[in-house]
Amino acid sequence: MKKTLKVVSIIMIVFAAIDIALSVATLAGGGCLSAVSEVAAVGIAVIIAGVIMLCGGVFQLISGIMGLGGSNGDLKKVSTAIVLGWITLICNVVGNISNLVQNFSVSTVISFLIALVLPVLFLVSAIKTKAEING
Repeated sequence: MKKTLKVVSIIMIVFAAIDIALSVATLAGGGCLSAVSEVAAVGIAVIIAGVIMLCGGVFQLISGIMGLGGSNGDLKKVSTAIVLGWITLICNVVGNISNLVQNFSVSTVISFLIALVLPVLFLVSAIKTKAEING
């Protein structure tokens, strides 16, 4: 499971960088929308969504880094990766639920389920790696 954790951690780091970039763009868009008085409430909602995305991206980045360290046998890092992996999963679920509420469709539900695959795979591999390290 250490190799799986290493691969998933690298993928999480790459996707975290993309998430962070997209959340910054979302925050900028929300700021532009909130400047227009007719759609200020929409702009604030977009800013809130951007903050949630940013938090999720940061936790995902740190989780990936800790998972990478944990895949080398560092028990403390893999334990931290598990905690941050749960936080990442929760942020991911909250962000996707807000997306489902705004635009409920079959493709949104499928997107939501696909978005859960990586964090769940990360958690499973981190938990099994911790068990391997503990012997």
